[in-house]
Amino acid sequence: MNRTQLQRLENVKYESFSDLPPRLRATYVSWKYGYPIELPVSTFYRHRKALLAYGVDISIPNNVQTLPIKIKTIELAALTAPDWYIKKYA
Repeated sequence: MNRTQLQRLENVKYESFSDLPPRLRATYVSWKYGYPIELPVSTFYRHRKALLAYGVDISIPNNVQTLPIKIKTIELAALTAPDWYIKKYA
């Protein structure tokens, strides 16, 4: 398990990262969507240490791709019971 690039998400304490400081949020979004993180080495490790508190390790590449959202609209209409049902049970 130590050699794999699997990330264990059971230690993630937060589902919403909107409470991250803006400098960390930009680094997190770059990591999340697979953009290259072009930071100086010292800044990268400082951001990594801060994001580890949130359960995110930016040193492991994120290979999870977001799927497009498909929306299916279902329209509902009021129905009445069929005549045979009304004759039999009414």
